[in-house]
Amino acid sequence: MTNWIFLADYLFSFQGYSIYSVTANAFFRYIYAGQVKLNSNKVLGLLVLADKYNIPDLKDCCASYMRNNLVSLPDQSKAILWYQYALACNCLQLQDACLTYIVLNMDTVIQSSDWACLDKENLISILKRSDMVVENEYVLLQAVVRWLVDSSRMEKLEENLLNALPCMRFIMILPEHLSEFEDSAFQRSHHEQFQPYLLTAYRYHALSIKGRKEHVPGVGDGDMTSLQFQYRNYTDENYSIQVDVVRKSFRTCPRVSSKVERPVSLPISVCNAAQDRQCKMKVTFFPQVRPGSNNYKLRSHSSLW
Repeated sequence: MTNWIFLADYLFSFQGYSIYSVTANAFFRYIYAGQVKLNSNKVLGLLVLADKYNIPDLKDCCASYMRNNLVSLPDQSKAILWYQYALACNCLQLQDACLTYIVLNMDTVIQSSDWACLDKENLISILKRSDMVVENEYVLLQAVVRWLVDSSRMEKLEENLLNALPCMRFIMILPEHLSEFEDSAFQRSHHEQFQPYLLTAYRYHALSIKGRKEHVPGVGDGDMTSLQFQYRNYTDENYSIQVDVVRKSFRTCPRVSSKVERPVSLPISVCNAAQDRQCKMKVTFFPQVRPGSNNYKLRSHSSLW
C-alpha cells in the first residue's frame, strides 16, 4: 500500500482543528483502498475530513468508534472536545453519547485538559442541568472559576461571569465552603457580582423554613422551580443518604443493562414526625467494578414510590 508523503507534518486547520499528515494519510488510504485504522489521536481529524468532503460511511465509522471509546483516564478524557465537534459535524448519536458521559462523570470531566476548551454556550447548557453527577456544588464552582480565568478568554471574563452565575446553585454550597470561597482572591476581585448570590445563600442557611419563605427571594412566592433551589446528583456524603447494599442480592434484583434496582425504606427525620414514619423509594444502582478489585463503586438515582 502506498504511503502519501507530505512536506510538513502540519497541513491545515479546519473548524479550529489542526489536520496533520498522519491523519490525511489515513484519509487517503480510506478513499483509495477502503481501509482505515482508527485510534483516539486521529479519529477526530478523520471525522472532520469525512464531514467536510461528505463521506458518510467514514463519518459514521468514526462517530461509532468515538461513542465506544469515551471512557478513559481523567487526563486523557476527550468527551468535551469530541462533543463540540459532534455538534459542528451534526453527529446526533455522538452528541448524545458525549453529553451523557459529561453529565454523569462531571468530576472526571472538570479535571481533564479539555475542560478549558468548552465554549460558553455549551458550558451554560451543562450548568443548567439538574441531572449532573458531581461531588458537590463547590467543586463545580471551582471548576467554573478555572474555566473563566483561562488565558484564552480573559478578555471576556466579566461577560462570561455574568452569564455563568445564574446557573450556579449557591444555596446548595455548605456555609463553610461559602466562607472559604468568599476569602478567595477571585471572589474579592469580583465581589460586586458575587455579593447578591452569596447573601442569598447565607440567608437560606441561617434561617428556619418559615424564615426562608419570608426573607429568601423565590421561596416565599413559591418560585421553587428556580435553578437555585434544585439539587443536582451530588455524591458528597453531606448531600446523600448512605444505604448498605449486599452485593450478592444483585442477582435477584431487576436489572436493565448494568442498572440494578431495589426498594429501600428510609426513616423521615423532620420535626414532629412519628419516629416510625418511613419513606419508600426505588433506588437504581450503577455498579462499576474497579480494576484489580472485588469492590463495587455505586452511583445511584432514586425516585419516590
